[in-house]
Formats: sequence, C-alpha cells, structure tokens
Amino acid sequence: MKEIELSKGYITLVDDEDFEYLNQWKWLSLVRNNCSYAIRREKVNGKIKVILMHNLIMPCRKGVLIDHKDRNSLNNQKLNLRFCNHKQNCANRTPCGKSKYLGVYISIYVGKKHKTISYRADITISRKTVHLGRHRSEIDAAKAYDKAAKIHHGEFANLNFPEM
Repeated sequence: MKEIELSKGYITLVDDEDFEYLNQWKWLSLVRNNCSYAIRREKVNGKIKVILMHNLIMPCRKGVLIDHKDRNSLNNQKLNLRFCNHKQNCANRTPCGKSKYLGVYISIYVGKKHKTISYRADITISRKTVHLGRHRSEIDAAKAYDKAAKIHHGEFANLNFPEM
C-alpha cells in the first residue's frame, strides 16, 4: 500500500502496483456530502472533465458504480473497491442525524405534563422509506434496522452491530 498526496492536505491509499501509473497526474480532493474523493481534471473537446481515481483503478461500463467497502472514499485499494448499482451504493452509507446509529431517528414528544422520547427505525428500500417501528431504546431501534438491512441490502448492508 502506498499513499498519494491530494490537495487540501488529504491523502489517498492505493495498491503498490497502481502507484506509478496513478502518480503521473496531479490529484485533487473533491469534498462532497462529507466524503472526499481523489480526482483529477482533464480537458476533453474543450471541456473540463472530472476523473475519479477509483474509476481509473476499476474501469466500469456506464450505469455501474464503484463502492468503497469500508466507506472510506480515500481508500482506493482494489480489495476495498467493488462494482455495484445505485441501490447497493446507497445501502452502504454512514449514519446522519442526531443518532449515532444508522436508520435510527430520535422522536421527542412534549406534552403538557411530560416529555416522551422514542427511537424510530427506518430503512430505505428502492427509494422508499419503510418504517420499522418505534422503540424505547436507541439500541433496540438500531437492531431493528440491522435485521432489515441484512434482508434487503445483503452484502452491501452497513450494520450498526456487524459482530452480531
């Protein structure tokens, strides 16, 4: 494994066998949706084209995407890359929101006399959100998400508790 320096102080990891080939270009970091990607720019027919490093390492036909198994978009080693479709790529995402768990959302109901906190579990399947129920604990909601993710996302599922 070797490192290639990018702009903005970022570093990408590549296999030894790809290092010389990739190092012939100046690479930049493109930050998108809290992920940084290794890119370079090339002028084609008078227009600037953005080339993603992982697409050079594993060329694919139109409509096929490259997924970073460990969700580190700067780990461009071949063992970390796999072909996928859009649905599979979306399944391998990281948590966002107030919960540290994927697919878990905190619901707070404030009544006249008391406040109730519950944890909602949701999963997205074929661009549709499926409600997995409300749970008393954040961990129970995360386990409900994991159970559904294993069924619907298979090997691309990003689990809250992968060891279970």
